[in-house]
Amino acid sequence: MSTVSLRTPSNLPALSVLVIGLGRIAWLLEDDPKREKPASHVGALLNTAGLTLLAGCDPVLERRKAFAERFKVPVWQDAKTAMVQSKPDIVCIAADSDAHYQLLLTCLEFPLKLIICEKPLTPQFSSAKKIVRLAQKKAVQILVNHERRYSDDYRAVKDLIDSARYGSLLALHARLYFGRTRAVDSMLWHDGCHLFDIIRFLLADQDISYQLARQSCHSMLASAVVNNCLVSVEAGKGRDHLHFELDLSFERGRARVGNGIFELSASTESAFYSQYRSLSEETKTWQGPTGYFSHMMEDALACGREPGRVPISSATTELATLKVLHRLCKLLAA
Repeated sequence: MSTVSLRTPSNLPALSVLVIGLGRIAWLLEDDPKREKPASHVGALLNTAGLTLLAGCDPVLERRKAFAERFKVPVWQDAKTAMVQSKPDIVCIAADSDAHYQLLLTCLEFPLKLIICEKPLTPQFSSAKKIVRLAQKKAVQILVNHERRYSDDYRAVKDLIDSARYGSLLALHARLYFGRTRAVDSMLWHDGCHLFDIIRFLLADQDISYQLARQSCHSMLASAVVNNCLVSVEAGKGRDHLHFELDLSFERGRARVGNGIFELSASTESAFYSQYRSLSEETKTWQGPTGYFSHMMEDALACGREPGRVPISSATTELATLKVLHRLCKLLAA
């Protein structure tokens, strides 16, 4: 199975990181007893030799106080002041997505080795395009935190596809249910971006042109064909739970992967019907950590060390995903 663990020279000076946005994904998720650790940007960078936490920034006083007390680093209210005063090598933007565009514009005024940004890159496709063009002009790489690209369970499924262990991939069905009342277009942009991004990753980052198959007051179904593989995505509301799943059907097997889900089944001689074959479970659950946040931060370190290195989850791959979402949202509104 492929992994993304990276080795960097230990004798090099550590790269300093300024964290902008000091809430849940920045560091508070480290206190969730059920989550695999590290579970946040700060947790991952503190766990990565070669990176050091330099400072924090947040407009909310209570967040700044809590962060400074926990990590004993300086904090600022204003992003530009924080950039001028701290002079970081890397900036990690973990603020609300509505603030991403202006924060990215501010950060791109300064010489940086890398920007790490939470998903989605910006709240609109048009502003995302502007940021990608500006970052290319400034020669600054942006790593967008689609952590499933770095997660060993999803990468194991990608290896199944690439190695053809179960033969050709014939169909992929993805599901996202999140909440009772959230509008489907909002869910697509803020949570569905993870789903559509990981589909692109599994299918070698090919461009996918989805058609809106149908929609109801609760759900929508979109579909496409990629290299003779039927791809369908269902997203909806009206549920009291989160469900994130990809179900992949191969010539000689099946894989299911998602939040709390990892199952592999292979075609074998049927135990139920003579002269037939059936699926037999090979793996029921993922064993051990997936390294989803750790591997992402290792990629960030490697990009900071190697000028020109493109992140596994880059601004370019993010833009392609947001283009898909932009088109689907327009179809839903029509």
